[in-house]
Amino acid sequence: MAKTQFECFIRPAQHNDAEIIADIKISQDGSYHKLNSSFSRDAFVRDCCSDIPAFNTFIAEAENVFAGYAIFYWGYDVYKSARGVYLADL
Repeated sequence: MAKTQFECFIRPAQHNDAEIIADIKISQDGSYHKLNSSFSRDAFVRDCCSDIPAFNTFIAEAENVFAGYAIFYWGYDVYKSARGVYLADL
């Protein structure tokens, strides 16, 4: 069987990614966790695209098509005196 190869690009999220990310997140929360998520397009723009973002997001694209995302944020553990990166959603 022949392998199909394609290029995958990773880039920071932008305002125009908010709708697809919110749609996927809300769909996942309802399907897997039976939660009523308050996450929305507006929440994403407010908390990710501000001057001081609450979290960061990377977008994966394959052949110019949305393939996935990762939401993460920085933290600090005072007991270990260590920085950390927390992956909130993939």
